[in-house]
Amino acid sequence: MATSKMRGRRQCDTVLQLSIELSKIREARKQFFLSPSPPQKFSPAKLNTFSISPSPLPLQKILFSPLNG
Repeated sequence: MATSKMRGRRQCDTVLQLSIELSKIREARKQFFLSPSPPQKFSPAKLNTFSISPSPLPLQKILFSPLNG
């Protein structure tokens, strides 16, 4: 009986850990999209041109540099 109780508690800890991680990710994503920047950076068409281009820029350069000079 005691072993199943322990297993249940361990599973609960794992779920708790995962939900904490998930909330961190959600928060980061919210911060990212709410950060003041022109909306055209997120348009799928522009992002597609980057992924198709022969020498793709590092993601950080795309996200943190102004697209139109």
